[in-house]
Amino acid sequence: MPLRYYVKIALEWFEKEMNSFLKSLNEYPEEVIVKAWEESLKRFGTWVLELDDVDALSLAAALKAYGDDVNNEVYSMILTPSEEMEIPYDDQDFKRLKETFEELSSKLDSKMRENAEKMAQLIDTAIKLNSPIIVRPINGSLT
Repeated sequence: MPLRYYVKIALEWFEKEMNSFLKSLNEYPEEVIVKAWEESLKRFGTWVLELDDVDALSLAAALKAYGDDVNNEVYSMILTPSEEMEIPYDDQDFKRLKETFEELSSKLDSKMRENAEKMAQLIDTAIKLNSPIIVRPINGSLT
């Protein structure tokens, strides 16, 4: 199942910003979405990531084969969730997971390396904001 990952605090900011724009305009102009998106990237960096089902499973398999001491519960929530979930912020788990994805990225081919690097960046944003990560099945909308 394709997945989308969000840093919760950044997602909440983005949704609030979008709602504020939309209340004042009562429509969904493309410029408003682009403006809010660009501002969110400036403020937070990588705060959202999409992985299709093949990429998510491949990254999960690579992480498992890497055999690091990442908290298995956090690993399963991030890469093989059964439903939408919120991964509670835990400084130690998130820092170790970020390090693991960074180390793993140096051992993977280009597509997988890119996915591992982006996941490390997303986790880094969560660490900077002390924020949970939301994992959501993709339903076609931005949020």
